[in-house]
Amino acid sequence: MWSQDLYRGEVARSVAEAAHLMHNLDFTQALRDIQAAALFCREKEGCGKVGVIGFSMSGALALAAAVHLCKDIHGECSGARQLPSAGRAHD
Repeated sequence: MWSQDLYRGEVARSVAEAAHLMHNLDFTQALRDIQAAALFCREKEGCGKVGVIGFSMSGALALAAAVHLCKDIHGECSGARQLPSAGRAHD
């Protein structure tokens, strides 16, 4: 099991700090981090398929990963959309 730290070590010490982190998370970068973790599991750990799960906001990221990263996660799929290039807003 692998858990990706999408906040890069930042830890909220209050509800307000947690809300700030959540609202300022770069979703495109978070998807790139999930992609890197999935590729690591597939290529370095020999996993045939990788599952991505989440609850609430991370559930939205898991859903976005299923759409944008299905080949990296499952090794095959059809109809996947490419991630926007770095610096671009959400599609």
